[in-house]
Amino acid sequence: MKKIFQKIMIGIVGGTFYGFMIALCISFYYHLSYFQPSSDQFVKQFGNNLNATAVSVIIWSLIGLVFSLSSTIFNIETWGITKKTIVHFIITYLLPRSQSWQVGFHFNLIS
Repeated sequence: MKKIFQKIMIGIVGGTFYGFMIALCISFYYHLSYFQPSSDQFVKQFGNNLNATAVSVIIWSLIGLVFSLSSTIFNIETWGITKKTIVHFIITYLLPRSQSWQVGFHFNLIS
């Protein structure tokens, strides 16, 4: 139980840290004089930059949590590497992608 709690905390903190750092680097890259947590369209959905940043922190935490906990799949010794990889792929890619379509966020990896 302690290891699971530790993975949860590492995932939340790590996801928030990486998400914030990427958004901060992008804000610097585009020479913005303010912190932009995401696209203008995303910020407009939440009314102001502060609300968008709060929602971004929640999303970044959930992303970190999913990746941190999904890594435990590779500790199951009775499964083969192919099964572990397929289940990990479903959890980390297909499920979040299907959820993003439900909330109206459509992205395309192939242009």
